[in-house]
Amino acid sequence: MKLSISSNANPPNLLNPFRDIKIIEPSAESDERRATAKVKGGYDIEEVARAALCLMPSAQVARVDFFLRGVDAPVTVKVLDTLKTVKAAAVQNIVAATPLKLKDPDAWRTIVDVCGDSFFEKRMIDFTARWAKLMQYEIEVNGKPLEQIADKAFDLANDNPRGRFMYGDAPAFTLLQTWVYDDELGAWMLGGPLAPSRNPRTQQVMNMQDPHRYIL
Repeated sequence: MKLSISSNANPPNLLNPFRDIKIIEPSAESDERRATAKVKGGYDIEEVARAALCLMPSAQVARVDFFLRGVDAPVTVKVLDTLKTVKAAAVQNIVAATPLKLKDPDAWRTIVDVCGDSFFEKRMIDFTARWAKLMQYEIEVNGKPLEQIADKAFDLANDNPRGRFMYGDAPAFTLLQTWVYDDELGAWMLGGPLAPSRNPRTQQVMNMQDPHRYIL
């Protein structure tokens, strides 16, 4: 079915993140008129979430189910949802579908064991895994370089408004020791190919890339 965009709707270019948009009329199984769509590559989560919220009034549907690239489970958007809830649902689906890739699983397990059941440290480890998975998704599925998406992925993974201040560099240093994209992450942390004399973090980053150091 071809979509007709009403004159008071948001500009139709906001629908660009989607392809294969289908309108499903009410049936015996559901009394909702809904839309399904697949997400193209190259768009970030916030752009897709905004477009999904705009699609509902434009297509006159009560619900939108959109499928992110490489993720089987749909993100369901309903009329009362906010941008924040849609982004959170998309993040949850990506994290669930993305296995954490480690260069040193033993180092990861050691860090997790050292953290134990401490509430704060457990949240830091959970956050670190979410952040890594979101970066992996953007790198491997959408083909984006880490330096373009690390900050956005950090904010999307963060379920605590004070997380950036509470966790500090601990998540990044944990990934430097354990994650497959440690070189790219180290370069991002240093802000580019800076000489040690120009960046005081250089030696710290190099130390944390040593797999024999288990320091948070």
